[in-house]
Amino acid sequence: MTKGAFWYRNLNWCSDISQGKWEGITVDRGGHVWTLDLRNNYLQGSLESAQFLPRLVNLNTLTLSGNSISGSIPRCLTLIQSLQVLDLSWNKLSGMLNV
Repeated sequence: MTKGAFWYRNLNWCSDISQGKWEGITVDRGGHVWTLDLRNNYLQGSLESAQFLPRLVNLNTLTLSGNSISGSIPRCLTLIQSLQVLDLSWNKLSGMLNV
């Protein structure tokens, strides 16, 4: 999806360490992902495989600005009912997200 091995900041990603200690993630008191902030992190490719995002039912903030993400904005983002802040600026995305 976004070539995580090449990210500028990918500390603890895909490890056995709790997600609250993964770089760019903050969790709420229940340990659920609350914020995903990967701005200016050299993410590449598309968000095609971002179908996992709606499973983050407590996700409040998703910041992916300043990367090299291309393709269409995935409709699955509209399924994240708790999402209050979405920043996809400064990428190479196309389309609109109707909510």
